[in-house]
Amino acid sequence: MWQDFVFLGGSIVIMLSLVPTLRDEDASVPLRTSLPSVVVLFAQTIAFATIGLTASAVGTGMGFVLWTLIAKRKSPVRERRPSTAGSLRGVISILAR
Repeated sequence: MWQDFVFLGGSIVIMLSLVPTLRDEDASVPLRTSLPSVVVLFAQTIAFATIGLTASAVGTGMGFVLWTLIAKRKSPVRERRPSTAGSLRGVISILAR
């Protein structure tokens, strides 16, 4: 089926466009952007695999992996204060306030 390879080609182009985001140390991609992409690509991978479009399933599966990496590594993380619960230093710092 030629359509299988058209979908694969599109997936490869999209994946190549995501690589710079993964390599950029300053890149920041909100979870509201990446998580829907992860969910949709996972569903498409399963759908393509179940109807026999193997190349398409591989392409969207790789896109799923890239978006998962972006979601994990490039989403802005709020700076958290270190937990002081249970440590003697933490108890002393709380009492000293």
